This record gives sequence, C-alpha cells and structure tokens, in this order.
Amino acid sequence: MANAIKYSNKGNITIGCEYFDSSLLFKVSDTGIGVPRDKQKVIFDRFVRANNDLTNPVDGAGLGLSIAKAYVERLGGKIWLESEPGRGSTFYFTIPLSPNVNF
Repeated sequence: MANAIKYSNKGNITIGCEYFDSSLLFKVSDTGIGVPRDKQKVIFDRFVRANNDLTNPVDGAGLGLSIAKAYVERLGGKIWLESEPGRGSTFYFTIPLSPNVNF
C-alpha cells in the first residue's frame, strides 16, 4: 500500500480482498507509474526498485516488496503483480486459510 501511494501522484488506489480457492486473495491496484517489464521478474528481490533513477525523489531502499514476499511465502501464500508502465500496477497475494475456517 505504501508503494501505491508513493508512486501514484494522481488517480486511484484500490484495495480488495476475496475468498478464492481456500485462500484469501488480496489485491492493491494503483494508477501510478507502473513497473517496466524487465523489472517485473525481479521486483520482489532485495534492493530492487522499479525505478533506480538517482534523480527520483521517492525514498526507499527496495526492501518492502522482498519483505512482503517473505511473509506471504512463510504463511504458505503467493505474491505477484500485473503492471503496465504509465498505466499502473496491481499487486496480488494469497494467504491460505486453515481447513476449519468457513465462509
């Protein structure tokens, strides 16, 4: 969510959650700068930022998404994104529910 705010100067940020395939599926969508295709496979690695331009005024060390990925995977879930530069991004993650949780 913090990245959606940092990288969206105007437009919308949408947060959602739904039950899907015995898991909770969360998504955060923004109309920000987007993630270039060449960065989409590595954006969850430590110290990687979508825009490493030294003149970029956005703070951050490129650790937030790698930490989020570690938590999600530790809980047995998955994390991924869909993005188009200049149009925004949607980040998804799942958290499996224990068998005794009913919806």
